[in-house]
Amino acid sequence: MKNHKVILSIALALGGLLIASNAGQAQDQKAGQDTKKGARMNVEQRVNTMAETLKLTADQKTKVTALFQEQAKTAEANRSANQNLSQEERRTKMQASRDEMNKKMKEILTPEQFTKYEAQRAEMRKKGGQGKNKGQDKKAE
Repeated sequence: MKNHKVILSIALALGGLLIASNAGQAQDQKAGQDTKKGARMNVEQRVNTMAETLKLTADQKTKVTALFQEQAKTAEANRSANQNLSQEERRTKMQASRDEMNKKMKEILTPEQFTKYEAQRAEMRKKGGQGKNKGQDKKAE
């Protein structure tokens, strides 16, 4: 009788692990499709969000798409090239890249759109948090 209880307990535990494992995989797949908290948006999603919130023209949308694609390529190249740099050196390079992107974004957007864009970025930094450096890149601009 005791053996049956032990076997039943083990079977239930393994079944529970199997169910939890499958549920975790389903959530991971859904996170890749959704832009829920913690998931990164792809270029198209970022542009669509900006187009909606900032009321971008078709020309602006095209330019912002090209800028985000360029930024993504640059970020990937920097990740590879900057692996041997100190954290401070990487931070400096990332800040320079962000500053350059902001400069280009300012040329694409109207002054009103750029102000709203900056406010949205500040809000995202606040929500996402950047530890002790929170909001410093905003002050540098």
